[in-house]
Amino acid sequence: MPLFFVTWRIYDDKKSDCYTYFANMTDEDHKNDHGALKSYGRWHNLGNCTGASVVEASTAEDVYNWVWNWSETMCTGDVVPVIDHNKIREVILGSPPEWVFSYENSSAEPNTGEVLYLASYEFYDDCKVKGFELCCSKTYEEDREANGKGAFRHLGRWHLPNEGKGHIICAAKDSNDLFAWANKWASMVKISFQPVLTDKAVAKLIKEKAVYEKNLADMMAKM
Repeated sequence: MPLFFVTWRIYDDKKSDCYTYFANMTDEDHKNDHGALKSYGRWHNLGNCTGASVVEASTAEDVYNWVWNWSETMCTGDVVPVIDHNKIREVILGSPPEWVFSYENSSAEPNTGEVLYLASYEFYDDCKVKGFELCCSKTYEEDREANGKGAFRHLGRWHLPNEGKGHIICAAKDSNDLFAWANKWASMVKISFQPVLTDKAVAKLIKEKAVYEKNLADMMAKM
């Protein structure tokens, strides 16, 4: 099924209500909210009240039905199609790859001492074809070598090959490892990083704030 990369920005006057409502949601609420979608993870930047999610859906209607649950009153939402790392390698190599990148932990919490990062990359115009060919032709050991020798973990990779860019969710204990990795690719691609939180981490943080119960009561009264 098609994959979609969804980004959002919460309206300035809806930040408190949005995060309060979100923190109060149960697992069943989230399941109902996603409906027919399969989620590969959702990540939040509380500094600027933005975030990103990767979902799999049969139709565009399913995606926008979910997005509208939030964009109707609380935020903007942008939806773009993406391709996962295994499929783009198959396209470029012309056959199924010898090894498979696992998405089993794409929505996982960071390990103790780790920070989750959303890395966004964009190849320079004259490096797009060469860049994707280089990334996709690597053996498992070459891929591991190129991506930090295990110093940090790639949990998910999604690409927009038509635009020469994409997004990676990774976990690291030391941000220096991220920049060391980015420096290896600096002649071909621009890479930016932002620390992000999972749904679970955001809910915990919001609920621990002293004003949470008051904000929840005020929000419920308005509803």
